[in-house]
Amino acid sequence: MIGLFKNKLGLSTILFCIVYFMGLLMIYGLNTWLPKLMQNAGYPLISSLGFAIFLNGGALIGTVIIGVIADRKGSKKLIAGLYVLGAICLALLGIKSNMFFLYFLISIAGVCTMGNQSLLNAFVSQYYPANVRSTGIGLANGVGRLGGMLGPTLGGMLLSLNFPITLCFLVFALPGACAALALSLVNKNSNDISVTSPEKPQLI
Repeated sequence: MIGLFKNKLGLSTILFCIVYFMGLLMIYGLNTWLPKLMQNAGYPLISSLGFAIFLNGGALIGTVIIGVIADRKGSKKLIAGLYVLGAICLALLGIKSNMFFLYFLISIAGVCTMGNQSLLNAFVSQYYPANVRSTGIGLANGVGRLGGMLGPTLGGMLLSLNFPITLCFLVFALPGACAALALSLVNKNSNDISVTSPEKPQLI
């Protein structure tokens, strides 16, 4: 555990915990309350259940796509960008709109929350050196579970207090912005720095 705060890893460890906390808050909160939120927004129950299917279906398909992109372009900026995109999509869900557009937004939100979580696990595992890799992922996931418990509780409180649906979705969008900001502050590690081989001496 101490190794996670040595060799300039301390700040990144704290930031990863924040990212996991915010990410799992969104995932568990949406999975628990999305159908009810959409029903309260005026959509029929069958459509509200369909939204939950599109949330998970988008994550399933999107995870493969963003994984391929991450292998080619790198993970950090992609993950942060997806959190921002997810926050925008969630904020827009509070606005009455065309049904097909809502399904599209929810599918993208699924990619940017559940799909992005898989990408985050891969990034963190590559970030830490081998001797603290499992500990680092375990700590981040452990703190993230606190967000996973808070998400459903927060959604239940918002609904029980009859908050406007627009505000409810903004509350679930805010953690995405926080996660993106925290991830952008993570220091580069040795895997992010290109190393060139020394030039061979010329024979005279």
